[in-house]
Amino acid sequence: MLLSKQITRDEHSTFRKEIFYNDKKDILATRERTIINENGTENGMLSVYEYSGQDYRIIRFESGSESYSSFQPGLLLAGKRDWYNIKEAHSTQECKFENGRMVADHYHNIQFDYKQLVNYTYKDGVKVAETQTKEDGSVYKSTFTYEQGQVKTKLTLLNDQFLDLINYMYRDGQLVQEDRTLKYKDTQFTSTSKKYFYAGKELTRTEYYGTYAGKFPLYKVEENIRKGNMVTSKFSMISNLEMVIGYYDLAALHEWLKKNNMEGILPFYTKDFLSTAVFDASSCQIDTFDDKGTVTEMKIMHPYDHNKEMTKMTFRNEYNDNGLLEFTLVYGQTEEGEMKEREIRKYYYRD
Repeated sequence: MLLSKQITRDEHSTFRKEIFYNDKKDILATRERTIINENGTENGMLSVYEYSGQDYRIIRFESGSESYSSFQPGLLLAGKRDWYNIKEAHSTQECKFENGRMVADHYHNIQFDYKQLVNYTYKDGVKVAETQTKEDGSVYKSTFTYEQGQVKTKLTLLNDQFLDLINYMYRDGQLVQEDRTLKYKDTQFTSTSKKYFYAGKELTRTEYYGTYAGKFPLYKVEENIRKGNMVTSKFSMISNLEMVIGYYDLAALHEWLKKNNMEGILPFYTKDFLSTAVFDASSCQIDTFDDKGTVTEMKIMHPYDHNKEMTKMTFRNEYNDNGLLEFTLVYGQTEEGEMKEREIRKYYYRD
C-alpha cells in the first residue's frame, strides 16, 4: 500500500501532506500545507510531476500563486496540464535516467534565480564520476574508485584544481575509517578523520579527529548503544573547536579567520588552546522502540548525570490490519511532571 495522506495537528497548527498517484502508481503531485489555527493562514507547496519515459520534471508552486489555488486532483488524473503556469513556479527539478540510474539532476530556483546542475557517470554498474555546476560557473567534479565493490577513494576537483581526497578503509566489509586530505599551498595533508566502531553490524561509536596547531586531537564523539528495544544516544565535543579544525597549521587557520572577518577571536586560538580544552558534558537521549521499529518513548537525560531524567515524550502508535502505522498520539511532559497530549499524527493509504 502507498501512503496517500499524512495529517499532523497540535495546539498551534495543522500540517497536511497529500500524495496523488496515477494508475501506474507514479506520483503525479504532492501538496504540503500548514494552517495556523489562530488566524487560518495557510503556507504550502504544491509539487507537480511531469513524466517523459523514465525521466521526470518536478515543478513546485508556493501557496498564493494562481497555479497552487487552481489545483484539483481530477485535472491531473485526466491528464490535463493547462491549469498551471510554469512562470509562477518557485522552482523546477529535472531528473534524467539511463538503465534505471539517475544521470542528471538539474535544479533551478526561479524565485531566486539560482541553478545547480548535477550529472552522474557510471561504469560496470557503479558511479564513477559526479559533476556539479554551480550558479557562479564553478565546477566540482568528483571521481570514485572501488575495491571489492566498495568505494575506496573520492577525489574532488574545483575548476580542475585539487579540492580534497577522501580515503575509505574497511574491515570485514564494514567502513572503519575515513581520512580527508586537503591541500595548503603546495602541500597535501590529512585534515580530518572519522573512525567507526561496531557491535556486530550495528554502528555504536563514531570518533572525529582533526588537525589543530600541528596536533591531531579527538574533538567529537557520537555513541549509539542498543540494549533490547532501547537505544541510548550520547554526544560530546570540545567546545569552540570544530569550527577551526582541519587547517594545515595555526598560520593557515589565522589566515582563514581574517579572511572571514573574525579577527576578534584570533587571541583565543593559540598553540596552547588544546592544553586547557576539555570535552563538554555529553548530551544523552534514550529512545524506546516497538517491534516495528517505531519510537514509543524518548527521554532526555541530564548531561552531568545520565541516570537523571530531565524530560520525556511518549508515543502511542496504532497500526492497521496491514501492519502500517495508522496514527500516533504524542504526549509531552509538563513542568509539573505530568504527561499532556501534544500532537496527533494520522496516516492514510491506498492500494
